[in-house]
Amino acid sequence: MFLSLVYVIIFAISGIFISEALFPTHKLEHRIWLGLVFGLFLWTWLPALLAFFLGFTLTVQILALILVVAIGSYSAFLVKRRKNKPDRLAGPKFSKQWQFIVLTAIFMLGYYLFSTHILRQDEQGYFGGQTTFGDLSMHLGFISSIAEQGVFPPEYSIFAGQAVNYPFLSETSASTLLQLGSNLRQAYLISALYAYAMVILGVFFFFEQWLKRRGRAVLATLLFFFGSGFGFAYFFDLGSGSATVLQRLLDSFNENNLQIILDGFYQTPTNLPAIGLRWVNPIVDMLIPQRATLFGWAILFPCLYLLLDWAFQDNKRSLIPLTILAGGLPLIHTHSFLALGVISATYLAIELIAKLRKGTFSMERVRGWLIYSCGAILPALPQLIAFTFVQVSESSMVRFHFNWANELDNFFCFYIKNWGWLFLLAVPAFCCLTKRDRHIMSGPLVLWGLAELIVFQPNTYDNNKLIFVSFAFLCGLIARFVSFSYRRINHALTTEKESNVIYRSYIQATLLILLIIFGYWLIKLLQVKEATTFKIRFSSSFSILLLLLMIIWLLVQILYGQYKYQKNKQFLLIATSLAVVFIMGSILLKQIFSQYQSEVLSINQEMFWFLLILIFLAIVSQSITLFSYVSSTQKSGGLAKVALSLCCFWLALTTFLSSSMTIIREVRSNYLLFGSEEIEAAEYIKQDTETDVLFLTDANWHLNPVSSLTGRNILCGSDTFLYFHGIDTSERRRDVKLMLEDPENNFSLYEHYGIDLVYIGHNERRFYDLDTDYFMTHFNQIYDSESIKIYRVITP
Repeated sequence: MFLSLVYVIIFAISGIFISEALFPTHKLEHRIWLGLVFGLFLWTWLPALLAFFLGFTLTVQILALILVVAIGSYSAFLVKRRKNKPDRLAGPKFSKQWQFIVLTAIFMLGYYLFSTHILRQDEQGYFGGQTTFGDLSMHLGFISSIAEQGVFPPEYSIFAGQAVNYPFLSETSASTLLQLGSNLRQAYLISALYAYAMVILGVFFFFEQWLKRRGRAVLATLLFFFGSGFGFAYFFDLGSGSATVLQRLLDSFNENNLQIILDGFYQTPTNLPAIGLRWVNPIVDMLIPQRATLFGWAILFPCLYLLLDWAFQDNKRSLIPLTILAGGLPLIHTHSFLALGVISATYLAIELIAKLRKGTFSMERVRGWLIYSCGAILPALPQLIAFTFVQVSESSMVRFHFNWANELDNFFCFYIKNWGWLFLLAVPAFCCLTKRDRHIMSGPLVLWGLAELIVFQPNTYDNNKLIFVSFAFLCGLIARFVSFSYRRINHALTTEKESNVIYRSYIQATLLILLIIFGYWLIKLLQVKEATTFKIRFSSSFSILLLLLMIIWLLVQILYGQYKYQKNKQFLLIATSLAVVFIMGSILLKQIFSQYQSEVLSINQEMFWFLLILIFLAIVSQSITLFSYVSSTQKSGGLAKVALSLCCFWLALTTFLSSSMTIIREVRSNYLLFGSEEIEAAEYIKQDTETDVLFLTDANWHLNPVSSLTGRNILCGSDTFLYFHGIDTSERRRDVKLMLEDPENNFSLYEHYGIDLVYIGHNERRFYDLDTDYFMTHFNQIYDSESIKIYRVITP
């Protein structure tokens, strides 16, 4: 592991020197981030380029290291020679900003999920989480087979002899670390956490580049990673067992109803297709389980950052780095390359049309766009022709399909349900945009329209990898609108005169009535069709939870107000009083949930009214705070500011609640991937068999210890992966069954495929009627444990 860390650090430092040479005018934190991105890009591409000619070997890793040191040293030399050196202290001190805490918290959440979901080992075996239960075994197979076999371009270890139709460069960085001595878990985690950190910084700095204010950038980042729809409304009904709510889910559980939220397999407020919830949390369902998306976004967001810098600020220094990164995207993540291409083409078209209309056509700008287009397309074409287009032509992937993954609702209801306030606020937010921002939003709008009309892979749902890019821009749009609206409303409340009190009260009452009507319409809209057994009913537990959250929010507001406006002993007195109130609320909460029965959550009327009284007292306290310690010109808007604070609370709660519930579910998830006996067998295979042997194993279950843990090839793996990669497995699946169930009469198939070893474990016994007597008498048994046998094929 030590050599692996040194290897990664050298690439990272070299990337930073390259960034110093390329971006002398950028802020310090931006230069460091872009340098780390270039380090990741070179770590991904340099060994791969050499491996196309020399194979993926340890020699190639050393040569790549020498090359990156040379490039980094030359860049450092250029920086040293530069007369106008970059300001080492340019920009604010990022480490001391509160935004750093937010980004660190997002990283720590991902770190925890990665560390608990990627081959976490105990005496029972390797464990994973809900999201890694599926895709992880495929990624492990790619990583281990590339490192063990050295074949490049790689072939499927789960379909021997078939070239990989998948952006495999997202796997090679971990394969490199595996060859340098790390174990499979370490190699996976080091590479994934590096890329994950680049995604977080990339999203934030992209928003900062566009929105120009760090506060807006932080809000947009939070919306992107945690923003969600109204899926929570379907789940709070589970607090009461007296109603037939989510009956299909309840039928599969004997425990408390809330266990569906906490322990149900893919039954979360962001991912429940049965009622049309399809917009998943990007951390939990995209970045943790999908390495191609993880590494693709690590490069895509720097590309979008540089694209905005070039297209809207005419910064020519961003052009060449953008071209290099874009040209290497297809084999890292094809969807990211397509998204970047569509957005770039839209920006180019809009700029050309605008310039021609104004008569300010500039050949210099045209040359810049040509350099970017040709420089990105020329290296991308061989990648697309050799790998992507072959897959598309063989499986007829590209087809027309309207409205993405919506199968139950109309277009608007589907997105209101899945995007919530982010969709409802999109139109007013777009109307408030400047001309520049409207041009910026044009690219993602075209991309969204394309993803709504055309499917680019067998799985229609996978178009979300394109829609997520448009969603990122939508988050920036909403963050700008919310920030702008809040500042304007707050300013208006601060400067209002007493003569406007009656008029203001009338307007507020009218808006309140309209909001109640809108809320009623929204709840009716969210109700699922009668054809299903799902219904909405806001239970007492839902009300209690919201009341408690409101109390906590108000207490925080009061404490902040007291601290800001009156730093004396009175603050300590009020803080102590509020702490007592908070403790009382906590005791009440404990009493509430201590009454949680196996079926019914009982809330008596006294508890409910006590919570309402606490909220009333908290609102009064906050109002007194505002009226007592602000200037006389601000007092007229005191109550309105309380209302504005509560409005922000409800907006944040209903925007982030569904994702928060999904994350809590994911943190709790724990599934056995490979048992200890399978791990021991895998260790034997790695130590005592050749790297190019071909195994005959089960072709049904996706968790295959041979292909995932050893890097050896199997004849045929699960359709869970292969079907969605455009591979027809029907013939091999039939032959696997014949060879396992009737080997005596089908030995010619062993010779046809060149089977070397037969693995008999739990899944082989589960899915096939094995002829074990034939294996024992005609083949050589080389491994024997309680439930796993390995036989070497002997030709008669």
